[in-house]
Amino acid sequence: MKRIIIKQLRITNFKGIRSLTIDFQGLETSIRGANGTGKTTVFDAFTWLLFGKDSHDRQKFHLKTLDSDGNEIPKLPHEVSAVIDVEGEEITLKRCFTEIWVKRRGGKEEFDHNEGERYYNDVPCGDREFQQKISDLCSEQRFKELTNPFYFTSQSKDYQRKALIAMAGGVSDNDIANTNPERFANLLDELSRKTIDELEKQLAVHKRKVKEKIADLEPRLDEKKKDISEFAAVNYKGIEKEIAEKKARIIEIDKEIADTSAAYDSVAKERTATAKELAEERAKYAKRQSDVKDELLKDYRKELSDYHSAKSDIDAYNADIDSQIRTLKRRLGNASDELRQAREDKVRYEVTRSTLLNEYRQIKAREFDPNNAVCPICGKPYDADKTEALKEKFVSDKNDALVSNKERGVKNNERIKDATDRISLATKEIEDIKDKASKLAKKSYDTLVMPTEPDTETGLATDNVSLTIKKHIEELKEQLSQDVEPADVSEQQAEKQKLSDEVITLSKKLAGRDEMRKAEDRASEIEKALTANRNELEEVVSMESTIFDFNKTKMEMLQAKIDSMFKYARFKMYDKLQNGELQETCECMIDGVPYSDLNSAARINVGIDIINAISRSCDMSAPIFIDNRESVTSIISTDAQVISLVVDPDCKELLID
Repeated sequence: MKRIIIKQLRITNFKGIRSLTIDFQGLETSIRGANGTGKTTVFDAFTWLLFGKDSHDRQKFHLKTLDSDGNEIPKLPHEVSAVIDVEGEEITLKRCFTEIWVKRRGGKEEFDHNEGERYYNDVPCGDREFQQKISDLCSEQRFKELTNPFYFTSQSKDYQRKALIAMAGGVSDNDIANTNPERFANLLDELSRKTIDELEKQLAVHKRKVKEKIADLEPRLDEKKKDISEFAAVNYKGIEKEIAEKKARIIEIDKEIADTSAAYDSVAKERTATAKELAEERAKYAKRQSDVKDELLKDYRKELSDYHSAKSDIDAYNADIDSQIRTLKRRLGNASDELRQAREDKVRYEVTRSTLLNEYRQIKAREFDPNNAVCPICGKPYDADKTEALKEKFVSDKNDALVSNKERGVKNNERIKDATDRISLATKEIEDIKDKASKLAKKSYDTLVMPTEPDTETGLATDNVSLTIKKHIEELKEQLSQDVEPADVSEQQAEKQKLSDEVITLSKKLAGRDEMRKAEDRASEIEKALTANRNELEEVVSMESTIFDFNKTKMEMLQAKIDSMFKYARFKMYDKLQNGELQETCECMIDGVPYSDLNSAARINVGIDIINAISRSCDMSAPIFIDNRESVTSIISTDAQVISLVVDPDCKELLID
């Protein structure tokens, strides 16, 4: 087992302790003192050294020393160091917390920031490196569990439950199934594909859906049975006989109506033929009038077509002239812009030519100045060789300047010539455009004359063919104006309608026989589906019962394994609800008394019992800090180092024994 023991702890300016060195002798050490003398501060100092937090797991707490007025004393170094033994190896740890002060403008010294330092075996470490080294010794979470008797029971039920199951090693599904192989065989097969939680969720959804189906099918079955009973009470044979009698009477009525209407039908056919002939004659008259009008307007329509064609040609010609004029105007504008720009360029280049000529004359007139052959420092003339070299350089620079001037002059003359050519071309293009524009002219509409539509009314009114057709039409209309009295069969029709309505009503009642058969078939289908769903529900309930027994067996086996880890403590892992179901929980108890109802001494001892179990599980021990140790007359045995923090009103300063 890895055992961590504190051999020495040094505290400097940490919270209320200005300077304290504790040498721990053996596995039990008591730190005595009245309230406020710094007992808990010792525990805070050790946890801060390891993890940068106090014993309540707070990173932000007041570690700086305060004066009598409660103000922080500035510029004090804060430091905690310890010598610990880990499996016979001594390790030195140290953490420092220092204020950094700097001088601002005006020479005034001001606080800038806090700076932390960490040392492992006197070697400085970064924060991440230091925490990794501490974690290699013992993780922060494990340290809290092993050093504080109150830590584990202060955590959530879910945390405690998971930790206990992990310590106990859990219970496998096979172990549970082996307690009743015949009952749990099918469940074990299901658990090979999904977890028990997933299976319970699946069954719950399946159960809900099956219940919904049953709840839907039961009233539907009752409704169908009710329909069947209503249909069964009807005398269908009597209805069939009554329908046959009424249909026979309808046939007799149809014969009577046919006999009465036979004479009227002959006259009706003649009137129909006359009406048809009248329609044909009217169509013939309309066509003849149209043909006569077309003949009368033939020449006029040709003249009108020629007029519109000539007008379209003039419109197209004038549109083309307009387009050409717009194009010439654009070209004239562009040519005018080019002429103006070319003239401006020529003027600018001619000014440049004058400038270059003046520059050439100035360069040409340059002469070597003897004063340039004198040392600017001492004022003595240079020797002959150096003077000659200066003259040669002067001549070379002068020639280079003349060549450069000449080259620029040639290029500028080319630009003047180019501008002159552009002026000539632009001037010529402007003249050509103006000449073309003067030759363009639009055509006039004065030569066009709109033809006059001739009068057709007289020709239409005097056409002999049209007059003959119109006369025949009047004769046919006269024939159709003669009234013909239709046969009166209203009584027979009324009786027939009444009988037909009664047949329809009776047929609807007779259809109930088919509906009854359909209802019987549907009721049979619903009953089969209902039976299948009820059987399915029984299977789901059976599986849920099996899971309940499986979980109960698991709970009993798990409870036994967890109980075996402790000497005094017991953990209630399940609550039984009123409906008989089990609900996961985790509550520490001693002899049936909940942890929350235990006195301080019992809580401390049960906490040590829990630490011993965790220590055996992880094969590690760390110093146990017991606060309010005075409330316990004796503590249970443990292999870990025990540091008791004892309230002693007579000790005004800390006493280590």
